[in-house]
Amino acid sequence: MKMLRRSYSLAAWGAALGVLWLPVFSDQADAPPGRYELGEETVKDRQTGLTWQRKIVTETYSWNAALSHCQSLGAGWRLPAGKELLTLVDPTRDKPAIDITAFPNTPSERFWSASPFAGASGGGMFVDFSDGGLWHMDASTSARARCVR
Repeated sequence: MKMLRRSYSLAAWGAALGVLWLPVFSDQADAPPGRYELGEETVKDRQTGLTWQRKIVTETYSWNAALSHCQSLGAGWRLPAGKELLTLVDPTRDKPAIDITAFPNTPSERFWSASPFAGASGGGMFVDFSDGGLWHMDASTSARARCVR
């Protein structure tokens, strides 16, 4: 498995989205109250309007298999774009860098996005939920998938 260099920092994506993120890992806080509407199987993000799978499957996928997996769920499910997946990053947390109340048992691992890596053919973008960074790697590498609609 060949890991490629980090492509975009969380701060760079935040600036592009018009959000200022200041990493503060000491308090390990969850998202602000009211950000998420929690269901048994899904989480609705009131800020973005996206609905996410709450629980993740234990399987890992190549990039193409992750795309197919989410589509196979039907009802509008899909693999999220990189900038969408980054909205789940909680900059006040690490290992995992996600709200663990809304997304319990999320491992500090790589999760594929639907965004291809423009710098090389055969690569895709992923968010590493150990640190919240957006990276890229070869599309044949295994990673997890969290679907969105």
